[in-house]
Amino acid sequence: MLATLVSGLRADSRTKMKITGAKIPDNITLLALLYDRVTELTWLNSEDGRKNRNRPQRLYDLLTKDPKPKIMAFDSGADFDRAYAEAVGRR
Repeated sequence: MLATLVSGLRADSRTKMKITGAKIPDNITLLALLYDRVTELTWLNSEDGRKNRNRPQRLYDLLTKDPKPKIMAFDSGADFDRAYAEAVGRR
């Protein structure tokens, strides 16, 4: 019954994307890949591209990869307060 209900959903609905494992909708995927190819072709024709340096970052990778969260642990509340003050710029 669930498959019947999900089959009627549009491709970019949250439920269908969760079931299929898609991170971003198909139209955004195609646009990101197109952008990456055009950017790469432009880079290849530049001085940096000829010397193979400063390759542009791929937009598709930025949209689909899960960010690695920075996990921090503290031994005491005072340690946390110090780290928090440093993070927000209050030393």
